[in-house]
Amino acid sequence: MARDEASAGREPGAWLWVGKPLRPPFRDGSTVLAASFARSLPAGIDVAYFGDPARPLGPGHTVVDVPPMGYAPTLRDKARALAVLLAPAHRHRSVHFFFTPNPVTSRVAGALRRLARRRRFVQSVTSADRIEAHAPLLAGLDRVVVLSDHTRGRLLETGLLDEERVVRIHPGVDLPEAPPPLPERPTVLYAGDLDPTVGDRIEALARALPSDVRLVVAARPKGPKDAEVRGRLRTRLADLHEAGRFDLLAEVDDMEALFAAASLVVHLADHVARKVDLPLVLLEALARGRGVVTTRAGPLPEIFAGADAPPGAAVAGSDIVEFVVAALADGRHVAWSAAAVPHARARFDARRLGPRLSEVYAAIG
Repeated sequence: MARDEASAGREPGAWLWVGKPLRPPFRDGSTVLAASFARSLPAGIDVAYFGDPARPLGPGHTVVDVPPMGYAPTLRDKARALAVLLAPAHRHRSVHFFFTPNPVTSRVAGALRRLARRRRFVQSVTSADRIEAHAPLLAGLDRVVVLSDHTRGRLLETGLLDEERVVRIHPGVDLPEAPPPLPERPTVLYAGDLDPTVGDRIEALARALPSDVRLVVAARPKGPKDAEVRGRLRTRLADLHEAGRFDLLAEVDDMEALFAAASLVVHLADHVARKVDLPLVLLEALARGRGVVTTRAGPLPEIFAGADAPPGAAVAGSDIVEFVVAALADGRHVAWSAAAVPHARARFDARRLGPRLSEVYAAIG
């Protein structure tokens, strides 16, 4: 989408961000993304958000003292957020929501707009699950910020929002000064969710890889289906685990160590359900000089768009196991590694997020 030239010379105004508290450590995609926006905002932007007042993410930011929330906010968490939203101290601020659209938020935004017509309302869609169903809840907002052209297209196809109001800002990540060298032992890393199809592909890939190649899976436990797949993999791949060729991890505190040990990072799922459109772990892998192979699900091919030299590839899910094995055998992963950091710097530098958001604010200010 072309940037709104009407924003030139306008002020972005004062804003209240409503979402999970921006308290480190940042573990889920929505808070990582919001924190990246906060850190990269241009100086002088008047913004308030939930978190630890002793640890603002930028100079001049107002931090509302809100305790940490879990991955799924409770009713009490939501009530606390609503109380801040309605507080007199923040009535002069326009509002930017950083969570899944819902009927309660939609009604509150509508009521506040009627009470204070100068307030503007923006929603960041951090996960595009059921976005078509959410479109009616987004239709009354001034801007909707999405993370991929794929999701933008899905929203526009509903006919409930016009092109001007749906803005695409690709996610971004921090760029290390010195990416680690590729490891001596070839290692494939999958960091994502487990489902039956993914479990089948993990098992097939582990069996197909040469004996000198290790497969590492890092997957945060997520309920009964996950537990079933996890148990099946532990049983069926026990021999490879004993031989040092397969590791199945839960939530990992040190992703940097996993990236440093990886030769190639893969996304085996046929979806990006409940994740940022372009999963941050894949963008972080690129920023650390790791090639990436994904399925062609939804927005994933956008990861590779505009590359001067490909940092990886998006392939059909049915072909991904054979493709990864072949790429390691013929050394394509080394060329992808060399192209990864320049591509991440050109397309996914987190420092670009704040200035781009400031333009969105100024366009409706």
